[in-house]
Amino acid sequence: MRPRTRAILCAAAVAAATLSAAPAASAAAGITTTWVQVHGAQYGTLWVGGTATCSTTSGTAAVRVSAFQILMHMASDAGSTTISCAAQPAQWSVQMSPQAQCFFQPLLDQRCFMTNSQATVLAEVVESGVPTASSMGVFAT
Repeated sequence: MRPRTRAILCAAAVAAATLSAAPAASAAAGITTTWVQVHGAQYGTLWVGGTATCSTTSGTAAVRVSAFQILMHMASDAGSTTISCAAQPAQWSVQMSPQAQCFFQPLLDQRCFMTNSQATVLAEVVESGVPTASSMGVFAT
């Protein structure tokens, strides 16, 4: 065998061994908002839900949600929940302002969302204090 051929084969073998021994990359985290609802007749508290995937398959992660409404009515609020990290997506839901007085004073409480309007929702997965995935969308209320 020629020295040059031998060197190329050795380099290829070392590269293959290095690549096969490298640790696997962690999975990509992701989050999807699949539904948004206002619980109330004309004004009410906002519920948001969807699915999320962690970058690891163990432990827990936080799902943080912020929402605001500027069309025909000004409202904004934020909430969070905890999910278990696993190989498959986890279902999540967050209720905004459960203590808001939307039935009696909807225009005085900026946490009351209006029905038959739109809300902008930002949702993110936070693992060990670091955001790993986010999504934003406009949803009918």
